[in-house]
Amino acid sequence: MSLYQLTYQSASLTDLNQDVLNVILEESVLNNSKLKITGCLIYYNGFFIQILEGDKNSVLSVYEKILIDQRHHDIELLWENNTDKRYFEKWNMGFYAPENDDEILFVNNYKLLSRFADKSIGASLRFWATVEKILATKNSNIF
Repeated sequence: MSLYQLTYQSASLTDLNQDVLNVILEESVLNNSKLKITGCLIYYNGFFIQILEGDKNSVLSVYEKILIDQRHHDIELLWENNTDKRYFEKWNMGFYAPENDDEILFVNNYKLLSRFADKSIGASLRFWATVEKILATKNSNIF
């Protein structure tokens, strides 16, 4: 089975609160499951990084919607390619909300996941490298 992967990064227009992030998560899960798209979306310090995988037309359709989503700016396509398997089949979205008081745990968990993640393909390697870059930067525009 041939699949397609796409990875992008973006900045949010404003710091998003927990309620807005929950809406994004609900919308993503609903829309992506309908299209049989898997992947991972991480939000931290005003930045998004996402990898999408599935049918090429479906993935590109979702990405086109992201490009016009007013919650994003400075959207940059990092990687796109065909692949033979899903690398993020059971993943969803991770985000740190300042009101949770668990920022160190959030950062350390994702750094640990990154360390052990399968990076055998370019899309996964680029995704996790960008996650590490976002997690290493606090309160600065890194893109």
